[in-house]
Amino acid sequence: MMQCSSMLALCLTISLSWMVVAQVTSPNQAAAAMLWPPDRRWGAAVDNTEPCGSAQSVWNRTDFPLTNGRIAMAMQDDAYNVTISISYLANPTANNDFEEVLNPERDSELTEFDPGHQCFDVPDAPSGTVAGQSATIQLNYISDFDNDGNKTFYACSDVTYVAVQSFNATRLSGVCFDTDFDPGDPLVHPSITASPTTLPSAEQSDKKSGLSGGAIAGIVVGVVVGGGALLIGAFLLYRRRGQRMRRDEAVNVRMNELTSPTKRLDESGSERQV
Repeated sequence: MMQCSSMLALCLTISLSWMVVAQVTSPNQAAAAMLWPPDRRWGAAVDNTEPCGSAQSVWNRTDFPLTNGRIAMAMQDDAYNVTISISYLANPTANNDFEEVLNPERDSELTEFDPGHQCFDVPDAPSGTVAGQSATIQLNYISDFDNDGNKTFYACSDVTYVAVQSFNATRLSGVCFDTDFDPGDPLVHPSITASPTTLPSAEQSDKKSGLSGGAIAGIVVGVVVGGGALLIGAFLLYRRRGQRMRRDEAVNVRMNELTSPTKRLDESGSERQV
């Protein structure tokens, strides 16, 4: 019985670990963040505030190559309509200070991101940009982060352009990789094989049940692993359904933003609709 209890505890630990890993989140970012170049400090109270979703202003700038630049992103929740923009001002303060360089219309991969990591190329700096020039990269996306309804989120990374030959690309090796978790992918479960165990002669009476200790352990393993697989399958189906609903809501949010009147300030400083 001791062996069966140990095997049961092992299987329960494995099953619970799968569920926990699938839902681990970071307290230091919203649904998405730029791992590299590192973005400004995240703040839950301002992550929906343009243009940078942070109470922190321009801080230590990261060297960024004039050509062949890449961005590493980390997603801990679904993100939709991801847009990357760049401002060449010293301290951009509004969305109008940024120019889009990547969006879902140009790259369909930016339409939706599942939790995971993504690395993608950024267009080269425009003609006339020189080494030493400052810029700010903006990440803009829609998410139902924290189940609070679809909203637009922002993040910014401050950089300094450098010549390609002066850029140390090895710094990207630890953060620039692509991986995501797709509920449509088949699950690969660890295999656990229960080996028959020869019981001491003092316990021969247990054999009256017709099952050895090893066989009982094998049944327990099968039941627990099978139950864990069913739970995970149910969780993935629920998550996929939620993804579809949030994607549809994201489209509606973006359409409302595109069709709503632009807010401007009149001479007295009061807001008016045009």
